[in-house]
Amino acid sequence: MRRGPSRERLTTAGRAARRLLEAHEGRERFVPLPAELAPHTADRAYAIQDAFVALRADKLGPVAGYKMALTSAEMRRFVGVDMPMAGMMLESTLHRSPARVRAADYVRLIIEFEIAVHI
Repeated sequence: MRRGPSRERLTTAGRAARRLLEAHEGRERFVPLPAELAPHTADRAYAIQDAFVALRADKLGPVAGYKMALTSAEMRRFVGVDMPMAGMMLESTLHRSPARVRAADYVRLIIEFEIAVHI
């Protein structure tokens, strides 16, 4: 299992995370990171994720759970990766059923059907 995020350092991962956070908070549509910040390995992508989560946790609370992404071979081919990915969920971003969300709070609202287990 992956460890939680560490505090941001002035690294390429930290700079990439800061750029992603600024775009997210500015409600910008997602665009890929520029070449000098883009991760080219899973380890670098996870380092950016750790730094991004640490920055967001300041406002959104601690890591409250984990999720898997790209679990099917078809989706991995579609996005160009060769293994499933893991992600962290922050406390205030979890919506327990029944829940209502406002479309206006999102740039591009999508719904992912997840199976959650509380242990």
